[in-house]
Amino acid sequence: MKVFIHIGGAKTGSTAIQKMLFRNTNLLLKHNYVYHHFNRKDSHELALATGFGVTKSKRLFSSLKINQTQIFNHLKTRLDPTKNHIISSEVFTIATTKNAVETLLGLFTEFEVQIIFYLRNQADQTASAFQQLVKEGYAKSVEIFSNNHKVDLTKSLDSFLELLNPENFTVRPYDIQYFENQNLFDDFLKCIELDGSKKISKPSKSESNQSLSKDCIEVLRYCNVKFPNQTKKFLKELESLKIFDTDDLQYLPNSRKEEINKEFSLQIDWLSQKLPGKISHDFIAAEKENKPLYEGLEISGFSKVFIASLNSNMGKLKKVEQDLENYLNFFNIDEQQEN
Repeated sequence: MKVFIHIGGAKTGSTAIQKMLFRNTNLLLKHNYVYHHFNRKDSHELALATGFGVTKSKRLFSSLKINQTQIFNHLKTRLDPTKNHIISSEVFTIATTKNAVETLLGLFTEFEVQIIFYLRNQADQTASAFQQLVKEGYAKSVEIFSNNHKVDLTKSLDSFLELLNPENFTVRPYDIQYFENQNLFDDFLKCIELDGSKKISKPSKSESNQSLSKDCIEVLRYCNVKFPNQTKKFLKELESLKIFDTDDLQYLPNSRKEEINKEFSLQIDWLSQKLPGKISHDFIAAEKENKPLYEGLEISGFSKVFIASLNSNMGKLKKVEQDLENYLNFFNIDEQQEN
């Protein structure tokens, strides 16, 4: 039997995949697959317990209480050797060390291990990572971010590659034109050798990580500058407006995108040597069309966000007004009864 370990990479639909797996936990079990999600919808706790995502200065998801012995014992009680098993966490590619990989693989000595990894066009990944960090409080421009943001496959994958054979890896392009049935979920199900026709329930587009519009992200970035400790509050408000990105504009000029992908092509060359026949430069294929450049927040964009927010809050004010009226009417009736 096999253990499928999905390790990301970053900004390649991992959260959506984990939602699908979590939603279908019981159905997967009927098809002889155990999805290990612990106390969350993912396997982050196992990744942290085995030593991934930990640097000298901090640990990812520091709010999570990680008891290694408890997590390992919980895993062992569910490692039925007659079933296939699924692990999913992009934390496996963060602060990766040989010791952490050895600890992880040591948990599955009775199984054949298959590593699943998605690779994304790095210019697109950079733009997506920028949006995510703004949601977490980042306040600098996309230009500054793109100059400092680097994805290093050697740090993420080298230890896995050293301890496993090429046949233990499934590497897929994160690009709809290469997905099975042009669908990420069907593509992942094929990776774990599960027939996509098995009535697996898949998250709708609205349930997946829909991107806020670029104007909303820019409003939030300005809020991060002026009110650095209020990001969650403003993000909640902006998400409630449901103004999503139409993807008709691009953050970075074509020249910068070409620079990013040219740098990344060297890492693709390295990975293709490690995994002969499994990697091609399709993994960093240029976009099929050049889109107009997003020039930043303009009056029209700000007005759209502001008016949407105003309408949203007007609805809340009307409810408060109605509640107040009902409250006053209640006491007026009581007063009349007393008289």
